[in-house]
Order: sequence, then C-alpha cells, then structure tokens
Amino acid sequence: MPVKTHHHIPRYVLKSKEGNSKQVVRVRQRGYMSKVFISHIPADRYFVDLLAELLRHHNIEVQQDADHFPEADYLLAVISRSSRSSEPMAQEIAAFQAKKGKANIIPILLDKVTPKQLPEGLRDIQGFPFYASMLEGFRGLLKVFDKEFLADPHNRSGMERRQDERRTMDRRKSGVSQRLRYGLWKLYEGETGCGKFDIAYLTLGERLKAIDVLQKEMQKYECFTREGDNYHLSKMELDRVTHDVWQELAKQNYLTSVIVIEALADRMLKQYELRPIDRRRADRRAGIDRRELPLQASPLSAP
Repeated sequence: MPVKTHHHIPRYVLKSKEGNSKQVVRVRQRGYMSKVFISHIPADRYFVDLLAELLRHHNIEVQQDADHFPEADYLLAVISRSSRSSEPMAQEIAAFQAKKGKANIIPILLDKVTPKQLPEGLRDIQGFPFYASMLEGFRGLLKVFDKEFLADPHNRSGMERRQDERRTMDRRKSGVSQRLRYGLWKLYEGETGCGKFDIAYLTLGERLKAIDVLQKEMQKYECFTREGDNYHLSKMELDRVTHDVWQELAKQNYLTSVIVIEALADRMLKQYELRPIDRRRADRRAGIDRRELPLQASPLSAP
C-alpha cells in the first residue's frame, strides 16, 4: 500500500513473508521521466517486449542498451524458471545494487519460485507475482511509478503529452527490432528446419549457417554506425559478429535455437543502426516503374 509523505512522493514498502519491511521504493516528483533497465534472458523476450512497450506508453523510459545501464534509476529483474540461475542477470543485479542500492531493484516474477531459487540480491525482496495475474501485476508495477494502468489519455499532464514524439521514435526502433528478429528466425528456420525450442549446438557448421542467414536478412536494411556513417556489412564483418556471439553463448549451460537468434539480433541492434530499405523509393530514384516490367512467365504456360 502506498504511504504519502510530506513531500508528496509515493513510498511503497515491500514486505517479506515474515512481515518484515525489506525495501522502500521512492518515486521521484511528478513530471520526472523515470528510467528503467530490464534485466532478462533472451528466452523471456516475448514478455519483455510487451513490458517495455507498456512502460513507454506510460512515459517511463526503458534503457535496453547495456551501455546505458548506469543511467537507469531502477532495475526490473524478470524472473522465470529459465532465468533464475542466469549468471549474467546475477551480475547485472549485483552491479546495479552496488551502484544504486537494493531499494531501486524491482523483481517481476513470471513463475512461482522460492526465495532460495532467486539470485542472491533478490532473496529478501518481495516481487510482483505476474504468474498469478498479469493484469494485477502491471497495475501494481505502475503504481510504483505513480501511474494508472492504461489511464484515459486526455487526463495526462502537459509534459506527458509533449513526450509523445519521443515515444513514437522509440516505437519505430522497436518496429525494426521486431522485424529483424522475425526475419532472422524465418530464414534460420527455413535453412535448418529447427524449431524455436530445439537444442542448439555451437558448431562451426551452425555458425556458417548463421552467417548465411545474417547476410540474406541484412540485404533488407541500410546499415549505419552509431556516428551516423553509412556502413557496408561485409561477410568478414558478419563472421566477426557471429564469432563474438558464439563466444558469449558458450558461457551458458542450456541453449535453444531461439536464444541463438535473439542473441544475434541483439548484437546487430546494439552495434549498428539499421533502417529498412524502402524498395519503392529506391525504384523511383533509379527510374524503375515495376508496372512496366514484363511479367514473369508461369511454368504452366510453357510450351
């Protein structure tokens, strides 16, 4: 339950099962756009994408790039059966706790787990049980930020309305991310015949297939460096990218095909700015009118 202070800043006390107050989460004054970092594993990306989009909708800035990790005010730790033993997540939680303190860490529980099954930094913090009710989970989480879940947009403050343009830009970036992930997976599935949850093996043969898939998918995008310079992705560069991803994934004990594809997409999005190629615009620049091109003969009409 929220307790109003004389500063009018909502304060939420999270209690353990024994009833002891373990954490106080303070939210900054109205008008401040809170920044959160979501710690998760690739297998939980299906939920994290929804979470990030809903947070942005409620004017909460989501820092998904690890380079911006120190800028976040809060860390949301997405805990599932698969992620509870994740070493990279445990390291992120420990690093954030050392810098910002435990009070700014918020566990989100996708599966029911015991305190002993949680990373050490979360064992005495009661999280939001999304596994019991997704709706109540989102409502409770947003109350921490003094937000009402999917409130009437006409009741927003002037500052929140002025942030619409920034959220629109975030959605465009999110659209590229989803398009890239979908495109990579469909190509990889067609190339290997693997299902999303088939066991993945980090062999040289599989890496060569990944390079081929990346090369085909990248033909749909213009690639730019973070400084804004147009960049040509050579096969040698894609070989380096897959090598680095393979090295990182080798640290994990359990891998599925979808985890490999998510890791490749994450690396490409982190390292480069990708812009989908507008085929119609490219045709106009080249003076090509596809309506005037001859129709391709059907095999059935051949003599």
